[in-house]
Amino acid sequence: MSDRISISRIRNMLIIKATEMGHVGATSASVVDAVINEQPDIAKDYGDHVLRVWLTKLLNEARSKAPVSVDSQQHTLFGLFGVSRQIRVRSQKGKLVWKNLDICTFDEVEESISLLPSSFHRSRKRENLEQLINTLSPFRSSGTTLVGETWAAFSSRDDAIRA
Repeated sequence: MSDRISISRIRNMLIIKATEMGHVGATSASVVDAVINEQPDIAKDYGDHVLRVWLTKLLNEARSKAPVSVDSQQHTLFGLFGVSRQIRVRSQKGKLVWKNLDICTFDEVEESISLLPSSFHRSRKRENLEQLINTLSPFRSSGTTLVGETWAAFSSRDDAIRA
């Protein structure tokens, strides 16, 4: 049996690092660099250039899928609306970076939606984000309100109705 790090383990490392770095916004390249710096054996096993291309592809595929391990609040948010845990937003320097959805402002999500192709040409990503914004909008005070804050208000109201 090989001593190589398994692909599923590398994928998990990428997701964990992307989530950690998503609090400030991160490019795919910066996440890949961070994982390679923490796990230098990966570069030995797979070769540096091929590794970077492959890790970036693996990270982008993982970002577009449903979350694997998140807290229960996030799991419900992502499951109910079928949205990814991270979206691309503009950083303060104007660069597109990945950021965790629950700490995005409504303005950031709305801009992210505007960058996506119309739902006719894409999967349901745009439509699902629009549904999320429309559902949570009554619980926000401004465009700078965080999605996670309004989700908490929405959930507590929903729980109170069920009780």
